[in-house]
Parts: sequence; C-alpha cells; structure tokens
Amino acid sequence: NYIFLQPFAYFRELQELIESTEISTAEQNFGVRVISAFESVKLRPKFLFAIGLSQNDFPTQSKKNIFIEDEIDFHYQSNRSIFSSWQKSAENLILSSPQKGTDGKDQQYSIFLEGMRAESILEVKSETNYFRKREATNKFLNVKTDDQMLRRQIQRHNAMLENPLDSRYFGNLEAPQLDLAKRTLSATRLDQLAERPLYFLIASGWGIKEIDREISTFLTIGNVIHEILERFGKSGGWDENRKKSAKAKKLMHEIATKQMEKENLNFKNDLEVYAMFEPFLRGLLDEENPGLLAQILEEENDFYPQFQFVKAEQSFGISKLNNNWDSLTLRHNNLGDLKFCGVIDRFDRHAGAKIVIGMDYKTGKIHWSGNMEKLSLQLPLYYLALKSKYPEDTILLTYRGFKSNACGFHISWIGDAKPSEIPEINYKRKGRSHILAKDDGENFKNHIFQILQPLESGNFPIVQEGVKKDKAKYYYLEGVSRIETVKYITDSKIDHHD
Repeated sequence: NYIFLQPFAYFRELQELIESTEISTAEQNFGVRVISAFESVKLRPKFLFAIGLSQNDFPTQSKKNIFIEDEIDFHYQSNRSIFSSWQKSAENLILSSPQKGTDGKDQQYSIFLEGMRAESILEVKSETNYFRKREATNKFLNVKTDDQMLRRQIQRHNAMLENPLDSRYFGNLEAPQLDLAKRTLSATRLDQLAERPLYFLIASGWGIKEIDREISTFLTIGNVIHEILERFGKSGGWDENRKKSAKAKKLMHEIATKQMEKENLNFKNDLEVYAMFEPFLRGLLDEENPGLLAQILEEENDFYPQFQFVKAEQSFGISKLNNNWDSLTLRHNNLGDLKFCGVIDRFDRHAGAKIVIGMDYKTGKIHWSGNMEKLSLQLPLYYLALKSKYPEDTILLTYRGFKSNACGFHISWIGDAKPSEIPEINYKRKGRSHILAKDDGENFKNHIFQILQPLESGNFPIVQEGVKKDKAKYYYLEGVSRIETVKYITDSKIDHHD
C-alpha cells in the first residue's frame, strides 16, 4: 500500500526503479556501469567518470534564511562527502562539467573543481541525430545492423516500450484513494491538489518531508505580523480602536516591539530588519506618514465601525488548539464524508444585523481577480465553517492585504451578499466582481469537490492543466543532486567519508 510507504522504503524502491530504466546499472559486456552518485560511494573502481559537475547541480546550493544564524547546509555537506569518496577510492578519476547549459548559456563548473587542471573538449552536435531520436520516441524499432552495440540499444529501447516504468512513481495509482480521502484536509493541501497533485501525493500520501523547503523572507515577515495582529486582538485592541484610535495605535506598537524582541529581531540596530518592518510600524506613535498597521487601524473605523471583534486565529478541525471548532464535514457521493480543517485569521460580527465579516491576512501578493477558477480554497472553506456556526447570519469574506500598494480589504469578496448592498458596511468601490454563495454555499462545495478529482481517479499529475510552471515547483527534486542528497542521508548502510 503506497499510501503508507515510509521515506526510506520509498527511496529504496525508487533506486530499484532507476535500475530498471533504459540505461541499466548492471554491468554490460563492454565493461561500463552507469550508476548514480549515491551508489558510487560504495565502489572501489579502477576508472570513475563523474559527469555534469556544474555549479548549481553539484553541489546543490541551498537558499539562506537571514533569520537563521549558522544554518547547516546539508546539500553541500553530503555532496562534499560523495566527492571526497571519489578522490579516495577511485584509481583513476575523470571529472567533467558542461561549458553551456541546456538553454545555451555559459555554465560555471562546480566549486569542487576549483584549482584542478582542465581540458576543453569541443562537442559537435548533429541535428539529424536529434530528429532521428525524436522520430523513434514511443515507437518500436526494427533495424538490420551488424553493430552489436547498436543492436543492444535497440533491444533495450523496444523492451522499455513493452515494459514501461512503474507509473505509480509518477502519480498514476489507477484506483480511488479512499484512505487519503479519510484524512482531514486543510486549505493548503487542497491548493496543492489544485495546482500540483503529485506534490500532494508525495507530501500527504507518502509522508515524505522536503529536505530543502523554499525559504521566503515574506513568509517570515508574514508570521511575525500574524502574531502581532493575533496578540492585538486578544488584548482588546480592535474594539479599543473603535473608541480611541490613538490608544489603540500605542498598544499596537507595544505589542509589535515585544513580538520582535521575542523573535530576536533587532529593529533599531539591524538595518536589514529595520528595512523589512519599518513600513509596518511607521506612524503608530505619530500622525505623520502612517505605515501599514496604522492604515489598517484607520480603515477599521471607516469601513465597518459598528462591528465588534469576535476572534483571531479561530481554528476548526484542529483539536490541539484552544477553543477549536469541530471539523467541517462535507458529504461526497463517491468519497464519503470528508473532513476539513483550517484557521480563520479573524472575523467580526454585527449582532443586531446578524452579519459576519471574515478575513485572511496577506503580507505578499494576492493572486486573485474575483473569479472562482483562480480562488484559493481558503475563503470557500472559511465561508462554510462560519456558515455552519452562524447559519442565520449573512457571511462575507475577503483577503486583507499588507502591502504599500494594496493595503486593506481586497476589492473582491465572496459570501451571501455584495458588500455594497449592506448598509452597515461603507464599501465605496463600484463595478468590482464578487462571488455569491448559492444555496448555502453549494457552489463552493462543488468547487472543492472538483479539486478532489485526483482522489477519485487515482491520477496525480505533476501539474494541473492551466497552472503556470513557476507556481508548481517541486523542492524535492529541483536540483540534479537533490535526490542523491536524500538517498545519501537516509541510507544507514553507507560508510560516511570525512
């Protein structure tokens, strides 16, 4: 059952898969073995050829996080150990690096090759051979030749067509994944399914953790701002702001200062930290040139002054958090009862008019223009969760941005009504698109069910049709040596070289 395959077992099977590919790792009559970098550390070869040692591939370069000091670069360490094993074990070691990449641009050689004597070899490429290879793709070949090497390649090519690679490793499981459907799904997991289903299968299905996650400065900033806003709400700041805005601004500044101290962020003396957070904190202690947090406080009193703050970071389906609501449960015809979880950044309520406004904070760019197809699954899930808690209320949700050119409530909303139709809300923007809930959110449920189609079919493509490639990165295999690093770290049988 591949759903519960452990990481070590997965990589062991992946190694077996590599050995069954067109370029076999078994010894051939002509005496050359093609092996992975991972396998090479176990050998004591007479000749060892290491190819493709370019700057960005070997070693793989890890992104640095300015908020983490003395961060260990596991990629560099493991790649250096592999490289050292070649130098110690091989009688004759031949290393090579391409001068140009696949895009035709000049390419730097690996830092491991610095100081070594190099010889440049000019390769002449034949367009005729390229077109012949393309014409042979996925076709059986029948060629009469006395060339024993060519015959072997043709036989191997035809054998691959008769016995294709195990498609399970490429996301085609050919059966509904009911076990996956039984797990509680978050909006983040649903967005993975919507854009890069195979990533969802690797992370949620097989439970393989990334060894080199994307490091984002904006993500770090976002986490700090979320904490500041949550603590501000728990301290009564939002309701205080509707009474005395100057007092609320001072409270916001105090909470922000304490939170940054807790995060070891030296706002006064570290210029880089100052540049990141000054746009948020500016104007909280004076009236000149208000920053992003001050603008948010001013927007509160103008946009919906009669509402009351209810809760920040309201969770549902996450039992380990305090004041947690039950999971959101939706009934699917084929997959059964589906459970969902999430955390609503904040929601306010007008008790007399029975109106709830929920929001999701965004410190980065908001990729949404008001249409259902481009809508993240967060807002529909949050709508359904709030509707289950306040079934008689009018529910509205949107994003709330914290960027200099997009500070405040987003122009488009989802919910039971348009914000411009509600007298208790001072919505002044005209002609903007909104998504209205139909039949208590039935259209939102159908949108979520469409995203779950891979669980029904068992087919998890690398990227869904229509999704841009730059939004569907796979940090497991982004670099050539990345998978080698995973294998090197997880295989306990390897003798590590200093």
